[in-house]
Amino acid sequence: MEAKEKVNLILRSIDNALRGQNFDKALALVQEVYVIDPRNAYARAFEERLNELLKSKSKAEPQPKKTLLQTTLDEQRAKEVLAQQQQRLEKERSAHEEVRNLEIQARKAFNLERHEYAKVDYLKIEEEYSRRLEEMEHRLLKNISKLLAIEKGRSDAGAIQETRPPHFGSERAALEAMRQEYEMRLLSLQKEFETTLKEQISQERNAIEESTIRRLQQYHNEDLKQLIEQMEKERSDAVEQERERMRKLAFDVLIAQLTMTAELKLNETAERSLANVLMTAFSLQEEDLNNATTQVRLMKYIEAVRSAWSNGEPSDTEKEALKNLQALNRINNEEAAKIQKKVKRWLGYPDEDAVVLVVDDEDDILEFVVGLVKNHVATAFGASSVEQAVEWLSKQPRPPALIISDVRLPAPGIGGFTFFERLKEGVYGEHLKNTKFVLMSGITDEFFIKTAKQMGVIAYMLKPFTVEEMEEGIRSWLKGSAS
Repeated sequence: MEAKEKVNLILRSIDNALRGQNFDKALALVQEVYVIDPRNAYARAFEERLNELLKSKSKAEPQPKKTLLQTTLDEQRAKEVLAQQQQRLEKERSAHEEVRNLEIQARKAFNLERHEYAKVDYLKIEEEYSRRLEEMEHRLLKNISKLLAIEKGRSDAGAIQETRPPHFGSERAALEAMRQEYEMRLLSLQKEFETTLKEQISQERNAIEESTIRRLQQYHNEDLKQLIEQMEKERSDAVEQERERMRKLAFDVLIAQLTMTAELKLNETAERSLANVLMTAFSLQEEDLNNATTQVRLMKYIEAVRSAWSNGEPSDTEKEALKNLQALNRINNEEAAKIQKKVKRWLGYPDEDAVVLVVDDEDDILEFVVGLVKNHVATAFGASSVEQAVEWLSKQPRPPALIISDVRLPAPGIGGFTFFERLKEGVYGEHLKNTKFVLMSGITDEFFIKTAKQMGVIAYMLKPFTVEEMEEGIRSWLKGSAS
């Protein structure tokens, strides 16, 4: 169906919808006409008529008094709808302009290609024509040579004409007549051949042009079809993205309203009434309300956990308040534990699931440091030598969060500094090259300490150290700061 016929059919449907007082359908059909022909005058007239009917209807029907929130939301929605219509019309105009430009370019390319095909075919026909003429001229020269040979024989025979019999003159006349008849027949055949060849050339040229036109038209139609399909897909994607954006916007507005009503401590009836207004205005479902309510509860609980842990471990009173808030917002223990864990990470607390490796040949120091580490993480492994530490590392699914090693370890094993160098070189695996490493020792040589830190050791702990110094160090090292 052509565009003009389609528009006329839609216009008749608009008229029927207006007669049946189906204004929504009429408005949708007007928008369909604008998609096909944005400047259609009849669609403009119908739109103006539809606006007048809607105004008359709104004046005739008593309108319920709107609240300030409803009025504000209606105005915002009207502005958004108007902006969306303007954007859609602008996109449609751009799309039609682009299609028209593509059609002009395709038509130019089609004409150029057709002329190129015709030129090539014409040259082939001219070559064939020249070849046939050369063959005909060759045959003609051959026949003329035969006639000249006959004429030469006739001249040589003139010297002995007196000895020829009396009937020789009549034979000569007959031969001359045959020669003339042959020449006339040759000219007639030449003209007939030229006429036939020209007709054949013309027919072949027309057939080539028709074939070329059909082929180019087919290419043009295929390209145009692909272009239309691509534009339709892009339009559908844009519409779907706009719908998703509006849905998210409405969901965010609903969350903001639920947060505000929770802060104002409104009763459940008032809160539900305001939520219904928003759900009606933005076409939200009951599921959206439930999801928004759950998210508001989680946000409220997360903020409470953040506030409780912002200045260190919360007191017993704060922990009890968090439990009450957890029960009030219907958050199970598993989810509450995950929230607390994430909040503590945001605030810079050590990862409770981290694993720490401690290496020292002195059992009392090893046990002492491992015990302090376990105050901050769930798992801490103590090794009395580098070899034992490497064996333990080879069995772990992921690298440890921190390695604390003594510098001087008994022979024949390697020391802590060599252990660190091999770790950085990837001797024990590429996944361990970036593991945070702390050295502890009684060596006070400043050059040695400076060299270790320049090579990547995040801290150097001098022995002997106090509980407070090691505790502070472990906290800072697990957070990522060096000392």
